[in-house]
Amino acid sequence: MPVLVVGLAVVLVVAIAAVISRPETATGEPVGNSVPVALTAQGLPRDTSIGVILSLGSAQGSEWKDAAQGAAVAAHRLAAGGSPVILETRDDRGTSQGARDAVAELAAQKVAGIVLATSGEHVPAALQAAQEAGIPVLLPYYSGELSGFDTAYSLTPGPQPVSAAMKSALGEAGHVMLIDLGGPAPEGINPAERRAPAAGDDLNTLAVEVSKLAAPQRGEPVDAVLITGPATRQAAMVHALQQRNISLPLVLGPAATSPGFESALHEAGGSASSRLLSVGTGAVDAAALRPGDEGRAMSGFLAAVRVMAEDPQVMNLTGDQPFAKVAPVAEAHSHDAVIALVHAAAHAKSGEPGAVAGQLDKLSLQAGHGIAGGDLDLGRDADQAQAVVLHLASQDLGLRPAPSGARIPARWFAGPAGN
Repeated sequence: MPVLVVGLAVVLVVAIAAVISRPETATGEPVGNSVPVALTAQGLPRDTSIGVILSLGSAQGSEWKDAAQGAAVAAHRLAAGGSPVILETRDDRGTSQGARDAVAELAAQKVAGIVLATSGEHVPAALQAAQEAGIPVLLPYYSGELSGFDTAYSLTPGPQPVSAAMKSALGEAGHVMLIDLGGPAPEGINPAERRAPAAGDDLNTLAVEVSKLAAPQRGEPVDAVLITGPATRQAAMVHALQQRNISLPLVLGPAATSPGFESALHEAGGSASSRLLSVGTGAVDAAALRPGDEGRAMSGFLAAVRVMAEDPQVMNLTGDQPFAKVAPVAEAHSHDAVIALVHAAAHAKSGEPGAVAGQLDKLSLQAGHGIAGGDLDLGRDADQAQAVVLHLASQDLGLRPAPSGARIPARWFAGPAGN
């Protein structure tokens, strides 16, 4: 795969012998027996470019940087189907100024739209800059408020669905302890106990306190713990609680579904457990095992991941390591964000951001268009989509290539609370 790197701009061009299939319209018929690796967006203007903003290093939002490699999978599939798209990748450094700078650079490159593959307090600065520049933005990993940003679309559930799913995950727990490591705290949950340790506080001391509050001899012991905040801090708190052998259900905020959480938990010495729950969409690897169109669509995405991982010439978004290194965690939402922008450009027959933005509200995509994470209708407030309860387990489904000389990450599985 030839790769041209200019700064952090990566041009993905690839040719694969594969079946090419895509419906003619944006509301196409359901898929047939399979979803191929190669995808085609008929009418996509030549040299259409899409911006991808990441937070690299250990910056705020960096827990999603490897999940965001799904964007590279989308570009690979489109190039294989004869609809190549240029991905311009930028690092926002996890800061508001970095976010504004990244958007300005992408505006200068005349991108059709931006995939903002990060999360955190700096995201609104990027959204404001993009709105002023007239560039539509798709957010695969941000579950905050988007009110006031007319051309920003979330591919994940927003605050209200997330709060509802967290309440479901807590089940019948009557005395919940909230550990707020940086919020935001879910709505509609009234914890019996609440702690908000500062960044430098000893979480082991807090774990001892939780152990005492959960003691059965107490009149009303804590019977579940709700943890919110950045992925790395959630991982540290989980490890501290596991060290105390606390067997309560631990319900984690959405950041825990990022690769950064699982990696941080492993590095701290923690482990996956049936007691660990979080919330998100059902677009997890196990969806490929379900019958029907959505299962086949996820299978197509994972097949593309395997194809890319087998080629040592295929690089990640920033061009600094082989794609095989990130293949275990490249995720479907960033993939779907690229697919959505490409189809909007194809229907607009233009790579001009204003024309693309005008198509997004009308866009309805299904599995047959290559969408791996379930039907996508951006005109219906995607951030109000239902969130589901997820469980973390150390189980290899054999759907991704095993990393050479490395462990296989734990995976999230959708399922009702109590499973």
